[in-house]
Amino acid sequence: MSKGSEAAPGDYVVSLLNIWPTVEARYERDLPADVRAVTQAYADGVNQYMEIYADKLPPEFGILGYKPDPWEPGHSLNVTGYMAWDLAGSAYSAEITLYKIIQAIGLEKTTGLVPNIAERGSVVYPDFKINPALLDIKNSLMAEAETVENLGVQVFNGSDNWAVSGKKSASGMPIMSNDMHLGLNAPGIWYQLHAIIEGKHNVTGLAVPGQPFVVAGHNENIAWGMTNLYVDDIDLYMETINPEDSSQYSFMGEWKQMEIRNEQILIKGGDTVYKENKFTHRGPIVSGFKKMDQAISMRWIGNDYSNEMRAVYLLNKAANWDDFKNAIRTFNSVSQNFVYADAAGNIGLYAGAGVPIRKGKNYLIKPGATDEFDWTDRIPFEELPHSYNPESGMVSSANNKTVGNDYPYYIGTYFAQDYRINRIREMLEAKEKLTVDDFKEMLSDQNSMLARSFTPDILAELKTVQGDETYSKAVQLLSNWDGTMAADQVAPLLFEKTYHNLISVLLKDDLGEELFQEYYKNTALSRNFIDDFWKTKDPYWCDDITTLDRVETFGDVVRKSFDETLAQLNKELGSNMDNWTWGSVHRVAFNHQMGGVALLDKVFGLNRGPYPIGGSSHAVSPYSYPFDGSFTA
Repeated sequence: MSKGSEAAPGDYVVSLLNIWPTVEARYERDLPADVRAVTQAYADGVNQYMEIYADKLPPEFGILGYKPDPWEPGHSLNVTGYMAWDLAGSAYSAEITLYKIIQAIGLEKTTGLVPNIAERGSVVYPDFKINPALLDIKNSLMAEAETVENLGVQVFNGSDNWAVSGKKSASGMPIMSNDMHLGLNAPGIWYQLHAIIEGKHNVTGLAVPGQPFVVAGHNENIAWGMTNLYVDDIDLYMETINPEDSSQYSFMGEWKQMEIRNEQILIKGGDTVYKENKFTHRGPIVSGFKKMDQAISMRWIGNDYSNEMRAVYLLNKAANWDDFKNAIRTFNSVSQNFVYADAAGNIGLYAGAGVPIRKGKNYLIKPGATDEFDWTDRIPFEELPHSYNPESGMVSSANNKTVGNDYPYYIGTYFAQDYRINRIREMLEAKEKLTVDDFKEMLSDQNSMLARSFTPDILAELKTVQGDETYSKAVQLLSNWDGTMAADQVAPLLFEKTYHNLISVLLKDDLGEELFQEYYKNTALSRNFIDDFWKTKDPYWCDDITTLDRVETFGDVVRKSFDETLAQLNKELGSNMDNWTWGSVHRVAFNHQMGGVALLDKVFGLNRGPYPIGGSSHAVSPYSYPFDGSFTA
């Protein structure tokens, strides 16, 4: 039930995702009896607590005047569905944005705005290979549509983990680290749990509210953790709608009937909202019916077979690498790179994921009239990238490109840049032997390889002109900076502001304000764009098409972006540059879901912060922030 009519659209989206019907089917069909018994016991415990302590529930229930419904075992699986969608990445919104841009500036120019994954050198599994003989048949399914003509239509928020073996540790035994960069909220997403049944079960780590198992942690034999794999597990299709019957769509030369579901969204103190959801064989219609002859449907891995509850249950009990692999085999809708270490001295990394096999350029909306672009299968578990006891004695991942270009399957496009993973590997290789204290320092490391890469090029252009005292002082601060995003320093803010201004100066003239903002706020697109641009300094993007009397260069772009930075900081923070510290604007806040109501926040102290903080999305200690004009992590 929604808290009010303003939340109804969110309920509508959740109903489109089809999570609850999928969960109900999985619970009875796929969940082993022992796992069902545990989830039932968990539900019984939750309900018993609510009955005994009905007058002592958290204040949120009283504020909302809401009595919680009894907890059902299936609700624990429901949480997994929501997390699968939350971690699905930016493919869905990116494809829509790119579609709009193609319509505005054409496919050829838009190609430069798509992440150039082929050029990425740092991969999670550098040594992973598959015997080509196993893939002859499957390879035929991977042929891409090279042009829009082939398609037949016009087309339209990180984590780190690593482990070292005894070969690289001072203790002679493995050390493992995992940092899952999920949202910072109050209350938080995770809580610590230590579950013990004497002589049978001893596991500790992090759990998610609503689920009975440790999601990431260790038992007496193994430790495990995970980072988002960034699988492209969503495809969009342009469906042709029957102009005489909007419940039918064209498929394989025939009009096929959609499944229609009438949803009721209950509004507290108000009327019930009625919505009609339509589904093709691929999934929900997500575009509405603004044009009666076309609609966009969505195919999502979250509606396919997956069994994260079984996987986590077995991870809690696993004793070795084989048990570990058996567990994550069904971790399909929340695709992750699983890091592993055990008490026997082994380390490993495995891509536990449901990765679809499909045809077509994967940042384009596909034509839906035939089955040509439908998913045909998933990458077999044994052929997913993995590494076990590598010769280097190290494994690591940071949402970066998964595997090399010779890997025969497509995994994704919207990976994180290489800077965090390269910094992690730089620190892992800095010492012959590593300790737990070294790992702690790595987790809090704020040195940015992006800043170290970009700053010399920026300075080379800035030093070609003479500026005023403020300009000269700012250039000097950047010249003396080592790239560490420290909260008490000025240089990180000078860099970060210039970085953002660069994206704007390069793209806004080409895209226009509205499209630029949409592209810029999708950080999977804008961060990758500036990274790809830096490799080539493409003159096309440097030239401002609104100045017809000149052609701007890379130097012009850098100097204009830096001048804008100085003007903005002077206006926002005053003329005293000593106040321009990174922590003065880059802050961390722990906001409650109801903290947006000022009176509630004042009475109950729901929100915490903001507090000055260092780091950034391109540092191992990230404290990322949305590209919305603020720097609040």
